[in-house]
Amino acid sequence: MKKQILNTIGLAAIATLLCVTCGDNGLDTSPKKVGDVDRFLDRINSTDTTGGGTPPTPTMYTLTVSATSGGTVLPSGTRSYADGTTVNVTATASNGYEFTGWTGTGAPTPATTNPVTVTINADKTLTANFRESSTPNPTTYTLTIAATSGGTVSPAAGTRTYPADTTVRVTATATSDYEFTQWTGTGAPTPATTNPVTVTMNANKTLTANFKQSSTPNPTTHTVMFNINGGSGTTPSAQTVYAGSSITLPNGSGLTMDGYTFGGWNTSTEGTGTNYNASSSYTPTASITLYAKWSIPPTVTTFTDDRDRTVYRKITIGTQTWMAENLNYDDPFITSDVCYNGSDANCDKYGRLYDWPTAMAGMSSSPANPSGVPGVCPAGWHLPSAAEWTVLVNYAGGDSIAGMKLKSTSGWNSNGNGNGNGTDDYGFSALPGGGGFGVDYFIDANYGGYWWSTTDNGADGARCRNMRNDNESVYWSIRDKTNLFSVRCVQDP
Repeated sequence: MKKQILNTIGLAAIATLLCVTCGDNGLDTSPKKVGDVDRFLDRINSTDTTGGGTPPTPTMYTLTVSATSGGTVLPSGTRSYADGTTVNVTATASNGYEFTGWTGTGAPTPATTNPVTVTINADKTLTANFRESSTPNPTTYTLTIAATSGGTVSPAAGTRTYPADTTVRVTATATSDYEFTQWTGTGAPTPATTNPVTVTMNANKTLTANFKQSSTPNPTTHTVMFNINGGSGTTPSAQTVYAGSSITLPNGSGLTMDGYTFGGWNTSTEGTGTNYNASSSYTPTASITLYAKWSIPPTVTTFTDDRDRTVYRKITIGTQTWMAENLNYDDPFITSDVCYNGSDANCDKYGRLYDWPTAMAGMSSSPANPSGVPGVCPAGWHLPSAAEWTVLVNYAGGDSIAGMKLKSTSGWNSNGNGNGNGTDDYGFSALPGGGGFGVDYFIDANYGGYWWSTTDNGADGARCRNMRNDNESVYWSIRDKTNLFSVRCVQDP
């Protein structure tokens, strides 16, 4: 197969395939500095929600936390954070083991500091190291937690036993008409008003949360009520919170309506008000009733690409008809359309990856709506412009939430929090096909999806729409035209 030819290209050839002079997107402007994979990782994970050439803010980096045999870490795994974020990481030894120190680019000085605070200003790693304890049954201590009248504590009041040097986080929560005043006991922090508090178990300790009746005995509260709006099932209970506090909206489990799908909560019965996703955080500004939003399920049909007889799904979303999967056309006359990692199975799953000139089939940039650029798309279809992508994203609720509604319901890495997948409200079924750095280095399958537009940004860059597994947004970014990304086509009007 002609793609195998590409595997003979050395990594040195990558430098000729990616230019980082991508307009004003904040990337290194020195010409042709493309051998630095770390810089490519920065660019892949950068985001720009403005729709223009303004550099994405903030820059995102990863922190990978792991542990050797004999203990655990919290948090663990690989997570993305904004530049400047601080992350607290705690190592906990298993029974019969003891913590010896941290290693990796995120390790503190001294390395035995635990817990450790890592400042995210680059991609970092952090490994907690353990060894068998010289005392196979390590010392344990008790922590007794209590609360005075007017509030509660978490963990709940009571006495618990912990291994020596374990850290325990305790939170005090005042009930209605009361306020938290301070902690007392041998586990109390300095200052005593710190809340929540972290207790290091190096002795038997006590900790009592103290509350007093509020000086404003009837603080403002807001009640959020729910109406299932003609559906069947149990109406979620009303939730009352103090002004400025948030609730988690019900997930709609068990709610049904014949011929419709549940699509979150809306401020109007007709679904024309502000829409809020199920299970999202909501901060009421007044008492309110939210109504279940019911939508007619999208109707997915198919069409055939006459060039290779591939059958694709398509879906009408608002005024546009989109392919409901990525293009997988292998042009027999070029070698710049490839499978992720050279694997045919990845082409079957994610479609092919194309550099921008190939996606455009040599045509010039277009900001128009419709773009008028057939590009690599089948007859009767065209490559979308930046303006056409904006129509789709705005229909799905805007940059901040459209990713959740456009991503497929499976296939996205959970990033450790179980929230990687979307709700696929419209049948767009966006998948994380990743991207290519030249033809020898690939990144981000299962974590990110990147799609070309017909709108460029100078000689070397073009605008690209991005979705990630770790948030609900759809981003703009400016990518070098030699990068390899996915293609979605729009049916001609």
